[in-house]
Amino acid sequence: MLRRHLPILLAALLLTTACTKSAPQRTLPTAPEPGQIILHVGVFFEGNDLNPIIDAYEATHDNVMVEKVSFKTQADITEAVKVGKVDLFNARAGAGGFVRLGTAVDLEPYIRKTRFDTSPLGTLMDAHREAGQIHSLPTYGNPYVLVYNKELVAEAGVTVPDDGLTWDQLQEMAQKLTKGKGPTKQWGMSLHFQPEYLAYTLALELAGEGRPVQPEHVEAALRYFHTLMFTDESLPPSTPREPPTLYYYQGRAAFTFQTLSTLRQLPQDKLPGIAPPPAGVSKKPVVLLDMVSYGVSAASANPDTAWEFLAFAAGPEGATAMAKAGYFPLYATDAVRQAWLDVTPPPPAGVEPVLRAAWYPVPFSISSGTPLGVYMAAARDVLTGDTTVDLAMRVYRADMAQFK
Repeated sequence: MLRRHLPILLAALLLTTACTKSAPQRTLPTAPEPGQIILHVGVFFEGNDLNPIIDAYEATHDNVMVEKVSFKTQADITEAVKVGKVDLFNARAGAGGFVRLGTAVDLEPYIRKTRFDTSPLGTLMDAHREAGQIHSLPTYGNPYVLVYNKELVAEAGVTVPDDGLTWDQLQEMAQKLTKGKGPTKQWGMSLHFQPEYLAYTLALELAGEGRPVQPEHVEAALRYFHTLMFTDESLPPSTPREPPTLYYYQGRAAFTFQTLSTLRQLPQDKLPGIAPPPAGVSKKPVVLLDMVSYGVSAASANPDTAWEFLAFAAGPEGATAMAKAGYFPLYATDAVRQAWLDVTPPPPAGVEPVLRAAWYPVPFSISSGTPLGVYMAAARDVLTGDTTVDLAMRVYRADMAQFK
């Protein structure tokens, strides 16, 4: 029932590989120096986004050489992990499956033994746990940023807050920026990924950081977006197969979301307006992001060294290296954040509130037998207009009872 999401998930997958700065292709020797250990890392395609970490690690670890092994599909990486072809692997899409198959090392003992501090990763660690195990750690993210068409906003006399934007304000602005009908209609907002995901950020924000989403949070979020679509008509409804045409790029919608990596590639004079992520009163906003994570193969010949590299990659050293290369770091310390803000060229002005938000990773696979799968089914039915919020919530509550 979620087949229609696959193109979106694939698009997110490809967006995550986008480099903020074009990294050169690495050429590595095929044989180590005497006493060196070679670590093989399974990456998607060229995996150039890992280069800043590899360079920083090898600069301080003469006895280790890190070699990337490129794959095109998750199935290829899965097979390489099983046979021990790689010591570490990109866990972007199938880390949970690796745990169930027994092919990923449980990182919890390593974390305890080396006293690796996971607290700066916050609730992102929830996405790296399954069945009581930690199967991977994140290296960087690519957040979705709320942007707007400056000309349309100025013409409507709308003022976008620099910070502290609320969901109610976003709805009011979208209403003011919606006008006309048919093929010439101007929309207040248009999305290039499924609205179901954005609605879930509101449910997460209503629940509060680190707290489970309750049915009342889901209901409030779905009512908000149902109103945007079918009462205000300021946001195109979701569609059965693909997201609606991105009217924003046609100059026919005022607000949309773009990835930070996309914004970093735009010339200064082509940058859109950047709005803060919306939040309720006294609540912390939630930002969706694509996330790249790595795990250690259970078949690795050098699991201890693989862990040392992963701890470097996911910890403050790797995060600082990624920040200096322009990538969005997830190891949230003041020093790492400052390194990201000080990079040249600097991040687009106005994205600073994203640093203070709660980050939520867009999942790359969704099963109908999970709470998120149940939510996505309900949201799909509501945001395509197939059913009412009341009816969808009755089904949602019944389906969620299996997880109690």
